[in-house]
Amino acid sequence: MRKKLTLSLLAMAFFASCAGPAKKSAPIEVTVDAVRMEPDVYRVTLHIPRNIREKLDTKTMENLAYRPDSSIYLKGEKGKAYPLYIEPVANGNTQEIVYLAEFDQEDRGNAKLFYADKYINQKIYPLQIR
Repeated sequence: MRKKLTLSLLAMAFFASCAGPAKKSAPIEVTVDAVRMEPDVYRVTLHIPRNIREKLDTKTMENLAYRPDSSIYLKGEKGKAYPLYIEPVANGNTQEIVYLAEFDQEDRGNAKLFYADKYINQKIYPLQIR
């Protein structure tokens, strides 16, 4: 009995040492871009890679599509300015989520546009406006 226990412990120690160091998971990255449609309206597109999209549950995808509140904002001298509305655009493309965001004209100024992710990686993305 003692011999079996010793052999079992040695085998477990051997296999544990062969496993090597634990792999770090790669950071989750998405791409976000913006296009100015009108002076106060921006089209913001969130590109989600397939390997990330496949790991997201239904609730997270639903939140991304229909609950972007306070995710898009302008930041300038007066602080943050949130859109008057954010409208999700149904485009049929599962690899991207598109929003239209309209801001009050007085909030525009020299402000920069940002996307603050709340559902995938909690990063803030400064947007280059095309």
